[in-house]
Amino acid sequence: MKLPKTFGDLTVKQFQDCSTILKEEGDQLDKYVKVLSCLSGETEDFIESHTPSQIGKWFQQISFFNNPEVPETWPKRIRVGSRFYMPIVNNEDFKAGALIALNHFETRDNPLDFLNQMLACVYVPMGWDLKPKAYDSKLHTKISKDMLSVKLKDVYGFLMFKKKVSERSWPIIETYMNSANQTIAETIAWLNEENRK
Repeated sequence: MKLPKTFGDLTVKQFQDCSTILKEEGDQLDKYVKVLSCLSGETEDFIESHTPSQIGKWFQQISFFNNPEVPETWPKRIRVGSRFYMPIVNNEDFKAGALIALNHFETRDNPLDFLNQMLACVYVPMGWDLKPKAYDSKLHTKISKDMLSVKLKDVYGFLMFKKKVSERSWPIIETYMNSANQTIAETIAWLNEENRK
């Protein structure tokens, strides 16, 4: 049976599906069968036709799943089908809508279930001129579907890098936004006062 050799060889969808299976209540052997089926493309019936000992040996081949290595580098662009995507590296190119969406998905109960959604916040399509387009919330669903087939080795390192950056920058952004809101409220109060005169 052919199985991925490293954590990075998993697709985003395989990673999400296997994470969900492993969190489920129930029989451990049954979960092993489902995970092996997900990763190999073999049917559960095929895997169940083997001994528990053989299933255990196969499962040992994917022990990297319990201790994933996060790549420190990532490609400058990735290809999904006929489309190319590029990560938003420079924070000044990061649109508020993407940042809000990313923060929303990161703070959900099971953020791994939303990995493809998070990737859709930090990867943008490239135009014919090979320049990245701006984040567009209308394309978010399409991009998140594309991200399901991407290999983790191509995107996971960048996503973890972006997560660390956003954790550090979010308090700064919140402080700035609170200050801006206060200025706006003061200006509105002043304008209301002027209109009453």
